[in-house]
Amino acid sequence: MSERLVWLDSLRGFAIFTVVLGHCIDGYLGANIFPSYNVLLKIAYDFIYSFHMPLFFCISGFAFYLSKTYKKYKIKFWDIVLLYLFWSVFQWCFKIVLASHVNKPLNFDDLLKIFYVPMVPYWYLYVLACLYLVFSKIGVPKIKLSLLCITGILGFIIKHYSIDLGIISTSVYYMYFFALGGHLCTMNLHNRIQNKNFIICVAICIVNCILYLYKVNFTTSILSINSIIVASAGSIVCFYIFYNWKIVYESNILKMFGVYSLQIYVIHSFITAGSRIIFKMLEIINLPLYLLVGMIFGIFIPIIIGKYCAQNEFLNLPFAPIKGLKKVGVIKNL
Repeated sequence: MSERLVWLDSLRGFAIFTVVLGHCIDGYLGANIFPSYNVLLKIAYDFIYSFHMPLFFCISGFAFYLSKTYKKYKIKFWDIVLLYLFWSVFQWCFKIVLASHVNKPLNFDDLLKIFYVPMVPYWYLYVLACLYLVFSKIGVPKIKLSLLCITGILGFIIKHYSIDLGIISTSVYYMYFFALGGHLCTMNLHNRIQNKNFIICVAICIVNCILYLYKVNFTTSILSINSIIVASAGSIVCFYIFYNWKIVYESNILKMFGVYSLQIYVIHSFITAGSRIIFKMLEIINLPLYLLVGMIFGIFIPIIIGKYCAQNEFLNLPFAPIKGLKKVGVIKNL
């Protein structure tokens, strides 16, 4: 594996780590298990959610253009669609069976709506499929600054005016971050981010943390711009660190997280929710223990499952559906 792919895997591993941590904290807040820690948990939640999904879309945009996926988008597009449908239905079944224990119970109508109202947490797959389709169809081999600015303006409009078009609004907003990743890749900027740019981005993040802690209220327009700037700065900081700091990108644990990021993403919510339910039934109320068990099990059980399933094309269908279907002869030409 080349050095370039190593740092990208490690960055993806860090991103999926923040996703699992964010969902753990979100689950505790939703269930109100630790009311005395709600303020601290909310601070941690807001910090993680200020950048972690934009970072994931930046990584996706970078990988999209790095691999030139727009030339073979049909396979990737349908792969993501099948992943989304399978895991959404699986999630629905899980929540139906454990309806009395989950934070957000579902009904049959929710299953019918998955074609236009994505089920949490699989909205990312839905949006990613849309972005793959859009950026493949427009046929832009390079994301220049002009196109990046256009997507940024559209994202600001969606954010500022709170335009609610469902998943369309979400897709338009995250299109900017997908384009930002593509811009870093196609313009080869990820390896030319200077120290001063890195320091400025870090300063932006620190200043916003201070303003948040002091509960400084922004106007709607400033808040919209600020959220995009903070997410962009946070993503650029992560790209800089993981590309330049050898001690970080050579982390074997983060590389492993990155390699199995898909498995962790689609499975972890069942593990974290299940551990939360079991702890609650056993009346074990201990935040550090909850976090430790949720994070360890939520990350390593999917990795173990992923490694086991990778040994058999049929078992690996939930993670690589197109490849598996081709292998068994269900799909021949795509």
